[in-house]
Parts: sequence; structure tokens; C-alpha cells
Amino acid sequence: MYLTERKKGVIISVAVSLAAIALPVFVGVILRTTLTSLREDPDAQAIADKSQKGLEQQFRELPSLSQAVVIQDGSMHKIYHGVVSATYKTQKSYEAIKTHYQHELTSRGWVFKKEDAVLYDRTDYGGKELVYCKNGYGASLQYAGRQETEFGWTFSFGMTWGSVADECK
Repeated sequence: MYLTERKKGVIISVAVSLAAIALPVFVGVILRTTLTSLREDPDAQAIADKSQKGLEQQFRELPSLSQAVVIQDGSMHKIYHGVVSATYKTQKSYEAIKTHYQHELTSRGWVFKKEDAVLYDRTDYGGKELVYCKNGYGASLQYAGRQETEFGWTFSFGMTWGSVADECK
């Protein structure tokens, strides 16, 4: 049986259309299956739990700034990332806060990465963020600046692992 050029064109057109529909569905099923198996993988959960425990231990071992009152603290983690953090109120200056954390972090092997101004609605209220890294973990110190009253805290300090610590990879 011989196919005419028109029939060949129709068959090719139908095959391309089916592939265009089937390929995204196939890829979607593969990705969904992979992500589900990763979420349900006991090894992945065990690794996440271990990463979070290590992070929480490092956070606890870091001495808090004297005369700083914890306003709120907490931690959370998922398979791919985790965080432990606290917000504080103090009368100490930004320089005193920065000096304390610079000393405590670097003496424990953390490496200073950067200091940035924190802008809200493209306005500089004197807020700052310092970022440190250590073995794939990230640490962030944020100073509220003139927004302290609005925020209800003077500074926050947190440590992260996984996708939220991308700057430290």
C-alpha cells in the first residue's frame, strides 16, 4: 500500500499533534511521580531532619546579644529547606549588634558574605542585612533601623539550610 503525499502529510501532522499533547502530560507524570517519591522517601526525610537538628544546635550554641529580649522565635523545615530564627528588642546600637554577631559567627567558622541596606517601598529607613555562610548553611542578621516601632523588634537573626540558603552554596 502506497501513501500519497497528502496522506503522508496528514499522518505526520496527526503524529506531531499527538506528540505535542502527550509529551507535556508524560513529562508532568514523570515529574509528579519523582517529586512524590522524594517527599515520601524516608532517606530524604531523615536527611532533612538531620540538617534541621544541626542547624538548631548551631543556633542554640550561639550566645545571644546581652540585654536583648527575645520577642518571637521558632523553626520549621520541609524536605528541601529549613530555618530557625528569632526577633529581639534591645537598646544597643546597630554597630554593637553587628560587632557581637560578627565575632560570635566568625569565631565558629562562619564566613561573612555581604552587608546590604534593606529597602521598604524603595525607601532606606536605615535597615541593614548581614549574611554569613558555613558548610551550606546561611545566617542572616537583619536590623530594623527606623522601622523598629512598626516592626516591634530591633533586629532578627536566623539560620537556614537548603534552598533558602542559596547564597551559601
